Amino acid sequence: MTSQPSDTEIPASANAPPRHQPGCWIYGCLGLVFFSSATLVCGGLGAYWYFKDQVEKYTASEPVLIPSIQYAPEKIKQLETHLETFAKTVESAPTEAQDLVLSSDDINALISRNEKLKGKVHLAIRDGQMVGDISVPMDNLPGGSGRYFNAKVTFHVSLENGVLIITLSNAEVKGEPVPQSMVDAIANKNLAKEIYKDPEAAKWLSRFERLRIDKDRLVLTPRQQLDPDPVQASGEPPI
Repeated sequence: MTSQPSDTEIPASANAPPRHQPGCWIYGCLGLVFFSSATLVCGGLGAYWYFKDQVEKYTASEPVLIPSIQYAPEKIKQLETHLETFAKTVESAPTEAQDLVLSSDDINALISRNEKLKGKVHLAIRDGQMVGDISVPMDNLPGGSGRYFNAKVTFHVSLENGVLIITLSNAEVKGEPVPQSMVDAIANKNLAKEIYKDPEAAKWLSRFERLRIDKDRLVLTPRQQLDPDPVQASGEPPI
């Protein structure tokens, strides 16, 4: 008889944040944070499905085609230059930094520049939440060898005082909603907490006052005055 796992173990390689240079996390980490969050959702649901012998029902033998957005070379260069300038201003002269505003197309164009993420995640902004189409291999999960988690997942996203919080709102697989009991089992977990295991990423996130969604755009507001890193002060990643 299969025993129910007490907690979900996700391979470190699935969520380990990349090394952070000034502006690096904006280029790719935003997409990676959501992809890692989706991987954690996959892991949490995958453990449940394995226990209930429902892996085949909620997974597929092939990945699905995830759409990508490609900007023209001059447009992507302009966007990357803007992001790099913004990052340097936040780092060296925070009182002069203005809000960073990104559309979902901007985010997806940046994701398409990351070979690890391209074709695996596509983000949209709807009704004040982030919605992601994802295709995640399940090889490292029990009973998941050769299977793929192809889903549409909806996240609630906030950032207050440098602490990024991403929680699962709902998920769909094969066009059908995942049962609410499965969603509720992981809905109270902060799916972004893994990034705080990287001190440099935690320090960088602490430079922002808040994140909000305004219609179809993501708005990051920098702190005008840098306070001590709340994560370093507590010694614990946010839950």
